[in-house]
Amino acid sequence: MYGNRYAFSQFVAIFMLLAFVNLPAIAEDMTSSWAPIKNITDCKYWFPDYKNTNHELEVPTWSGSCRNGYVHGQGILKDASVYLEGNFIHGKLQGYGRLDGTINHKEGPRTGHFEGQFKDSVLNGKGTFEGDMIRNNKTIHLRYDGSFKNGIFHGLGKMDLGKDGGYEGEFKNGEFHGQGTFIYADGTRYSGSFKNKWEHGIGVKKFSDGRRYEGEFEAGYSNGYGILTFPDGTKYEGNFIKGTLQGQGRIDWSSGSYFAGNIKNDIPSGHGIFGFKNGDTCEGQWLGLNVIGTGAGSVKGKSVRCFMEGKAIKFAN
Repeated sequence: MYGNRYAFSQFVAIFMLLAFVNLPAIAEDMTSSWAPIKNITDCKYWFPDYKNTNHELEVPTWSGSCRNGYVHGQGILKDASVYLEGNFIHGKLQGYGRLDGTINHKEGPRTGHFEGQFKDSVLNGKGTFEGDMIRNNKTIHLRYDGSFKNGIFHGLGKMDLGKDGGYEGEFKNGEFHGQGTFIYADGTRYSGSFKNKWEHGIGVKKFSDGRRYEGEFEAGYSNGYGILTFPDGTKYEGNFIKGTLQGQGRIDWSSGSYFAGNIKNDIPSGHGIFGFKNGDTCEGQWLGLNVIGTGAGSVKGKSVRCFMEGKAIKFAN
């Protein structure tokens, strides 16, 4: 009822996207080799290629010069699907460069534009990427501005997913990691700590329906101590386990009534105290908002019995 792990399938889909948005330089998913060029005999360049992609790279043309058998200096490497421009030293792109084109990856085709810093023909340093990714027959468009390391998002960056939301903050090995802010497609907004792509640590989540949770998160769930407030002013403060109210906590309703005690699966369960706005209380064992049997009541400071009569809490001497 009160769980706040939002749209699990959508969230996972976005993070699965991170596994394949990076252009050809992901160290754990590539092999590198010297490859020939078409228009100059005995001239090679360094190509980071993917494993198990069934991608046969066409032999590209080179617009610049060769030195000692390697492309060298400013120029453009181009085949039917890839355009790579920049300064090459001993066959490898170094410094500022540009990459455009489509790469046939095992996760699906990637088409886009990268502009920024290269090291040994691998994306490293500050740069931008904008392109389309196809997954499960769906085209996803994104733009990333920030830092790359060994071809993947790493360091500070900003990712715009268009209608699917966006993220700004720290990345590590291609995943949200550290401090950041994620905005969901429906406008829900989380700001706080991430770990290995999940909301994890201390954070604040403002839901599009007006709810607000502030507290501890673990693997995408509210987990641990937290405060959940609702648009009508109702507030829960206490312990959460995987997005549900569990353990000791307190619910304050906008009417002025409250419950303080043990809660299980979002409802009072076990020992607790129900208090009215006027100060009267009923202490006992609870299941939902029903006291079990007879409880210890207090009316205007006087000790009385309390019990259920229909759906109402009643007091008697």
